[in-house]
Amino acid sequence: MKRLLIKVLFSVLLISSGANADLVFTLEEASGQANAEATVTIAEVPGEPWAVDITIEVPTEPAFFVADISAFYFNFPVEEALGGVVIAGSDVTHSDTKIAPETDFTGFIAANSLSGVAGFPDLFNVGVQFGGAGDDQIHSTTFRFSINDAFQDLIPGGFLPTIFQGSAFALRVRSLGEDGEDSSKLICLGDCFPTEIPAPAPLLLVLAGLVAIRSRRKRLTS
Repeated sequence: MKRLLIKVLFSVLLISSGANADLVFTLEEASGQANAEATVTIAEVPGEPWAVDITIEVPTEPAFFVADISAFYFNFPVEEALGGVVIAGSDVTHSDTKIAPETDFTGFIAANSLSGVAGFPDLFNVGVQFGGAGDDQIHSTTFRFSINDAFQDLIPGGFLPTIFQGSAFALRVRSLGEDGEDSSKLICLGDCFPTEIPAPAPLLLVLAGLVAIRSRRKRLTS
């Protein structure tokens, strides 16, 4: 019985560790209109180990200027796999990858660039554009980042959202301010994620208790 409980406990531990792999962090204003921010969630895709879903949301409360999500830039740590990057999302209108830091992303609307902040373009190797040149008022959007079959061998077994630990992120937002003419660059540079260990799942605690009780009973009866 004890061995069975330990096996079940270990299985639940593995499941629990995977269930807590999603990452959530905040991007804050770096240049442009103050009082703008965004929340980014990087989540696992069940059954697809070489893919994550990335959701970007901007606040719509009165305390913040409501922003139009225009372009998102980030760093994927496995540069050798950049040739296999696939970006898909209902609001995505363009995406690009680059390896050489001194080069720039191509095909982006000029207003969505990261120019104006020293060193910004050199930090990122993936860029994603949303909507068009006008005011699309995209306040929340999700896109899928994946690696195609030809490059998956470079990341054996796939990857979790935690692969982005230590990466840099930037968001270009427009249509800010009272007149809707302002813009901003929101960033998080390498220290985006909390380091606290997630609390154990309730089922995990119950199973641990059962193992402890079983062990104590055996000692008392021996």
